[in-house]
This record gives sequence, structure tokens and C-alpha cells, in this order.
Amino acid sequence: PEHPWIWGASGAELVCVSWDAQKDYVKSSGLAEDRILVTGQPSLDRLALGDRQKQDLKAALTRKYGFDASLPLVMCAVPQHVEHEMVDSAQGRQIEGNFFAVLARGNLPLLLSLHPRANRVFYRPVASTYGLPIADERLVEILPAADLLIGSFSSTLRWAIALGIPAIS
Repeated sequence: PEHPWIWGASGAELVCVSWDAQKDYVKSSGLAEDRILVTGQPSLDRLALGDRQKQDLKAALTRKYGFDASLPLVMCAVPQHVEHEMVDSAQGRQIEGNFFAVLARGNLPLLLSLHPRANRVFYRPVASTYGLPIADERLVEILPAADLLIGSFSSTLRWAIALGIPAIS
């Protein structure tokens, strides 16, 4: 293909994809099936915890962040409007302020998770305004403990679905 964003367009002998739907997508772009290998995504294997490990993780997070253990634990994969240059910083602060205000009204334990490349300094003041803690841990390490994920269109929704965790986008 003319477009370098197509998997395999660089002439690679083999292209690895995470699941069958990705394989179908890559095939539809013209890559021969014998050059596509479904491998899964080993970096996400840590999401697959046993029930006891999930309970222990949830208990540890509940203690660390001072949540009520009797309530469902909600996690939010915070959208990156500013980082993706969808809006400028001023608009981003307004969007995040409105978003965090709505989240805080839920009166449930809610843990914000930032993308590893997100600027914590940007999000910290508005999160603090609404009493929402930002997780120190990466979402891939703590998501199994969640009872609900709130996120935008991203891989985090796929993770939640694979774990059987309800997700709102």
C-alpha cells in the first residue's frame, strides 16, 4: 500500500497482531494472510489475576486511597484532550473541570488514572478541587480491582471488556 500507516507496508516479512479482528483488518489492507501472526498481547498478561489476587489488590487500593470498602470501586482512564492537541490548555482545564465535577457527584470511590505520558502537574489541581485522587499506579496494574471503568475510546476499554468489568465510554 502507498500509506505507511498500514501494518506490513514497510515490507516486513511477518506482522504480529493481538487478536483475530486485527488480523482481518490487516488482511483488508492487502497484506497476505501468511504474513500475519496472531500472538496476543503478552504485555497485558498481568491483567489476568485470580479472584483472590483481585480482592487483595482492591483491599490495598481501598486502604491506600481511603475509600469505603463496602462501595464499588470506579476507575477513570482520563481522556487526553490537551496531549492529543484536540484543545488548548485553557479549554482542556475547562473540559477536565466539568468532567471531574460530574465524576465527583457520583459519591463512589473513584480513582483517576492518567496515561503514562500525561502531565500529572496539569491534572493535579483540578482533580484536587473535586477530591479525586490520581492513581500512583498504572491502570494496567490496578484495573482488575475495578468494579467499573469510565474511559474514552482507547485500549483501556478493551482491557475492561476482556476482564468482564463494565465500562462506560
